[in-house]
Amino acid sequence: YVVAGIAKLNADWLLRGEPLGMWLAARGDRPLVGSLFDLPLTPLVASWAGAIFDLTIVGWLVWRRSRPWAYVAVVVFHLSTAALFQIGLFPWAMMALTPVFFAPSWPERMLRRIGVVVPRPPQADAPTTPTWVRRAALGLVVVNLVVPLRHYAYAGDVTENEAGYYGSLRVMLTEKTGTARFLVTDPTTDQAWTVAPGDYFEPWQVGQLASRRDLLITAAHVVAAEARADGHPRVEVRADAWVSINGRQRRRLVDPALDLAALERRPR
Repeated sequence: YVVAGIAKLNADWLLRGEPLGMWLAARGDRPLVGSLFDLPLTPLVASWAGAIFDLTIVGWLVWRRSRPWAYVAVVVFHLSTAALFQIGLFPWAMMALTPVFFAPSWPERMLRRIGVVVPRPPQADAPTTPTWVRRAALGLVVVNLVVPLRHYAYAGDVTENEAGYYGSLRVMLTEKTGTARFLVTDPTTDQAWTVAPGDYFEPWQVGQLASRRDLLITAAHVVAAEARADGHPRVEVRADAWVSINGRQRRRLVDPALDLAALERRPR
């Protein structure tokens, strides 16, 4: 929650209300709340509310007095995102795992409230935690701190180059739309032809590769392999690819003079 909240402290989210503005505008047909999504201030209000929620909810969950109400807020928040956006198991996992903030005895108390008798084991001295367990726990904490923040070690904007994006917990911060086509050339025969990504990939794959450099390079390798199989042992593959990030003006995704087939994909 905290890392996702820190990631929301950017101009697109707080000043433009994007990408929530684009996503909510596409859901204006929803019953009861659809008309609210057309109001100019709705994306900004929702963006600020999301940032405040992420940055403060852990504190409310840690505080015993506010914990029950905080968990209600967690459930309402994630049910809302699950109903509005296609984000898979994420909201359900968060609702299921958030009780880790509760007191260890909460399952027993919950069962007793519904009439289930839970036998209590005899009291015993707390066992000593082995050293390797403590070290493993410390290592897990370090990993969970370093991996989400490692993109700061790379140059450039992670939203654009996605260096260190995997595992960064930048949840629902970026909407990329792009177009791409490949120019294949055979230096040996001076032949050149254009390839549409849709000739090789499914529509959802085309949308992904047209907005991400690493996938565009991977797709270029597929196109080059097909060309070699068709009798062109030496080919170069370039791309005319354009991308728009969070509704901003389109920009080139890669240098059109770059031979992508000669590059190695490096997911980071």
